[in-house]
Amino acid sequence: MKRGKIAGWKIDKVASILTEGKAEEIEAIEAEFSKAYNEEVLKRTPKDVLSFHKKHPDRLREEGYHRFYSGRTNMVVYSELPICKGLEEEYDNPETDLGKSLIGFCERKANLIKERDRLINRIRCSIEGIGSYKKLKNEFPEAYDVLTLKVDNESDAVEGESPCDNIESLRAELNQDKKE
Repeated sequence: MKRGKIAGWKIDKVASILTEGKAEEIEAIEAEFSKAYNEEVLKRTPKDVLSFHKKHPDRLREEGYHRFYSGRTNMVVYSELPICKGLEEEYDNPETDLGKSLIGFCERKANLIKERDRLINRIRCSIEGIGSYKKLKNEFPEAYDVLTLKVDNESDAVEGESPCDNIESLRAELNQDKKE
């Protein structure tokens, strides 16, 4: 068993690993949003425009990233479809059914991000309060397992992984950046 104080960067890594499920939920909402967005664009774009776009993709306003804002968060989606003039206004309008639907995705994402961030902060605070490997093993075994089985093994396997291990190399790197 390792002894001593747990480094802050390790605490951050443990918190990140313990909340991977929330990160996956956020990614799933983004994928669901992207699918719904592209389906709506496909339904609302005239067939002759889609046909023309397929034959001459460089002739229409090209596909790209589109951003939607909703109070606490935003969603970015990539669309390979042409966007017809006037259609974007409908997406951002909370009065339309489409706008309400897309804003709903943003709200779900915002709630999950808030929940994930709350968990990360609670995990960090708990581990920092516990402070040592020995106490962590007894008081927060889930975090101890992640720390010893994943974070420590990963950093032991990769030479120089710890950002806190060598002040001389850090100073040299900073001085190198100043010279450039």
